[in-house]
Formats: sequence, structure tokens, C-alpha cells
Amino acid sequence: MVSLFTDFSTEMVSGILPVFIVSDLGSSRTVLRVIEGSAELMSYAFRMIPSSLSDRVGNRKVFVVAGNVLSTATKPFFTKHI
Repeated sequence: MVSLFTDFSTEMVSGILPVFIVSDLGSSRTVLRVIEGSAELMSYAFRMIPSSLSDRVGNRKVFVVAGNVLSTATKPFFTKHI
């Protein structure tokens, strides 16, 4: 259930963030593409670190819980300005 709500809130934020960047901040679509591409690159790069650590530790639950907590804790920072 936690994962469901985390994914749901992520999709809510990621759905309106491009509109906010282009409309309210006045950025171009090229800047938006660079931001989104960089975010994807960082997402995939940072996934490798916890996955290799969880292989070494052998306990994936700690990393899943930490990832969901971090994701949930950062959502208010996105929506505060929107």
C-alpha cells in the first residue's frame, strides 16, 4: 500500500511539474527537456548504488523503506511552490 501511494503521489507531481516549469516560470521546452533528461539520468544512476549495497547486505527491505520514506518526505517541497 505504501508503494502504491508513493507511486500515486509521484505521478501527481510529475504530471503538473512540466506545466509549472513552462507556464509559470516561463522556461522554454528545451530547458524542460534538459531538466527531465537530467532527472532520468540521475534516477538511473542513483538506483545502482542502493541495489549494489542491498546485494552486499542481503536485506532489501531496509532500502525499500528508506526509498519510500525519502520519496514521501520530499513531495511537500515540490508542491509548496505549485
